[in-house]
Amino acid sequence: MRGVYHHFDGRAVTIGIAGG
Repeated sequence: MRGVYHHFDGRAVTIGIAGG
């Protein structure tokens, strides 16, 4: 669930969605 972490970051939110 890297997307969750990325979402919290806010900067890599797109990467989170793409990474799943």
